[in-house]
Amino acid sequence: MNLPKENGESLITPPFQEWSRLIKGNFQLINSYRFDLAGIPFLKVRENLRKRLALYGIQPGNPLLLTGHQPHFVHPGIWFRFFLLERAREELGISSAAFVLDSDLNWGLTVRVPFEFQGELVSKEIALTLENKVYESLSSPRKEDWERFTKEIERSLNFPEAISAKENFSKIERFSWKEEPFSAFYSRLRRYFEGEPDYPEFPLSEILKEEFRFFFLHIARNADTFARIYNAANARWRKERKARSENLPFPDLRNSEREVELPFWYLNDGERLPLFLDSRSNLKAEERVLGKLEDALESYKIRPRAATLTMFLRLMACDLFLHGLGGGDYEEAVDFMIRDFFQVEPPLFAKATITLFFPGFDFKERKRLGELIRKMRKNPESYLSSEVAQKERELILRKEELKEKKLDRDGYQELQRINRALLNFLEGDIQLLEGQVRRLEQREEVLAFREYPFFFFNPEEVRLRARSA
Repeated sequence: MNLPKENGESLITPPFQEWSRLIKGNFQLINSYRFDLAGIPFLKVRENLRKRLALYGIQPGNPLLLTGHQPHFVHPGIWFRFFLLERAREELGISSAAFVLDSDLNWGLTVRVPFEFQGELVSKEIALTLENKVYESLSSPRKEDWERFTKEIERSLNFPEAISAKENFSKIERFSWKEEPFSAFYSRLRRYFEGEPDYPEFPLSEILKEEFRFFFLHIARNADTFARIYNAANARWRKERKARSENLPFPDLRNSEREVELPFWYLNDGERLPLFLDSRSNLKAEERVLGKLEDALESYKIRPRAATLTMFLRLMACDLFLHGLGGGDYEEAVDFMIRDFFQVEPPLFAKATITLFFPGFDFKERKRLGELIRKMRKNPESYLSSEVAQKERELILRKEELKEKKLDRDGYQELQRINRALLNFLEGDIQLLEGQVRRLEQREEVLAFREYPFFFFNPEEVRLRARSA
């Protein structure tokens, strides 16, 4: 499924109007599951996790719509999903919530910002100074680093079309910095720009407790089987999508007689390491032996990878999971895993995104001018001044006469000569318009980018588009 290409174009699949049916169907499906997780009935583990979520204001008995993302400065295509949480609460009467994927690793948190340099519009990446560690081990950026980051962004918005973005971004001046976990800092910032929405939000790490332990143990105790199913699901996905990369949708798990790679991470001092189970039921991170499998989560920080993350949340936490388009495409491989490993039909999920280019730039103007130039070249007589039109009246009448006839070669060539003669009077105007088109093309090349950060955009526009999509 392709991303929306036009500015303002959104995609929700299945359509929002079908979500009530999806949620009801998923609720009935999930409650029909009869498998165990590490010896505990699945439904009991799910019930306990839903009670844990009640600590965040999520009613255990209500159907739940869930979405989330890493603590990045997300673009509108991702931000759009959070506004759909609001719409679902209001129109469908269900619970909705967001999670912050704080078990992800910070590879360098940056935003792309356009700016004008020597009369030409370009863009650059502006980085927020943070350690390269797992987000759940990070605190707020230092106050001076945060202020430096925001000031550099503000200074970069130095071109005429940036008025709207600069006005939207100026709200950040009233955002209060404070020392707190980075996931909380990010969440508070994004929700501040949204206008303090009603839906609850929580860091993923805070719910990976006893229920996650059962989920982990069930997969780890069947590590060889799961690895084979996991790799087969990847292979099937690649074959169906004709994908050549071995890293899509997920890198295969290594599996040998000596050890099996588990689809989880081991966290240690902000690092995130691959996790293995050896033939003696020892957990290993790289070459380091951690201890016995049964001690997992009591002694070690273990976190899900991408596939097991959404598998856990879709099965255990919610009644409808809302993906972006990229994640939703990969989720089809997770469906294969759920069917083959748990022997149940997976719950359905939804996908949503929107394309919004840099605000304040008229992306229709270049096309309008291009169409005007085309019309001027085809029918120059329609764009002549009254004085020139009167002077060249005979040529104009002759052109009209020829247009009414079925022309032979000589007639067609005469028509072309007349058109060129009339066009000579417009060449200066056309050259000016073509110069404007070239300038707009150059600026559009920079501004027609759908991944500028959310704080450049008006949240009310995104909210209205989410409500009407």
